[in-house]
Amino acid sequence: MSESFSPPVILDATVLSNFASTESVTWLTSVLENLTTVPAVERELQRGPESGYTYLENALKAIETGQIPLEGSAPEQLEQL
Repeated sequence: MSESFSPPVILDATVLSNFASTESVTWLTSVLENLTTVPAVERELQRGPESGYTYLENALKAIETGQIPLEGSAPEQLEQL
C-alpha cells in the first residue's frame, strides 16, 4: 500500500490578506495541511503594515514562524510581483 500524497496548498497575497483581516490565520493553519507561499507574496505583505494595514502582521508572523513555510522558488512570473 502506498502512502497518500498531500499536494501543497499555495497561498497568494489575497488569500493571506483576507484571512489576516478576519484574524483567522491561525484557524487556517490548523485546518489545512501542507500550506506554503512564495517570497513574492511575503514581500507584498510586508508593504502592507507600512501603508496602515497592520492586520497583515498576523500573516507575516505565520510565515516568519514557519506555520506557513516559504517555498524557495517560484516561476519567474510570480517573482516579478
